[in-house]
Amino acid sequence: GEGVDYDDLVFAVAPGVTDVVPPSVSVTLPGFGEAKPRTVLLQATAADDVVVNRVEFLVDGAVVERDWTPPYETVWTAKDVGTYAILARAEREKPE
Repeated sequence: GEGVDYDDLVFAVAPGVTDVVPPSVSVTLPGFGEAKPRTVLLQATAADDVVVNRVEFLVDGAVVERDWTPPYETVWTAKDVGTYAILARAEREKPE
């Protein structure tokens, strides 16, 4: 009828693009083989073509901290004098 306006819209819903390239991460502090005091700053950089959700810091295989915002870092204190393996793991949000 008169005085009525309509607007038509047609669109397609495409399947999502699967992100198959994992994020990259690198421990930047401490340096490899450096001797440090018992309390040390752990630092990492992370990048992804989509998004980095968080970085986890692991010491000898156990998660000691999670950081959701760059710069990714935490302070960790060793229980004993010794040698420790430090790993950073970057994760991205899972696509819906």
